[in-house]
Amino acid sequence: MPRDNIVLGLSGYKIERVGGGNPVELEVRYTGEVACPCCSSGDLRTKDRYVRRLRHQSFGMRSCVMLLEGRKYQCRACGRYFNQRFPGIQPRRRSTEVYRR
Repeated sequence: MPRDNIVLGLSGYKIERVGGGNPVELEVRYTGEVACPCCSSGDLRTKDRYVRRLRHQSFGMRSCVMLLEGRKYQCRACGRYFNQRFPGIQPRRRSTEVYRR
């Protein structure tokens, strides 16, 4: 099991940078595959980027914030636009499922 999965408690993510004092800021990138939620096609066009700031589980007595870059895509097969979905993070939530448990 990769170290990033053990530290984050989420699979498919890679830690790019650790910074900050309190809260600890983790810059994280999703490494899994992205597909259209409507037609499941992988033929996608990147339209925009955005950063999600999520509360994550604490490390000792220090709170943790996860900065996750997401993308907006256009599916070339069905023409729909959608924001990237992440496993372990629900849409419109400001915390990870690990934090919510």
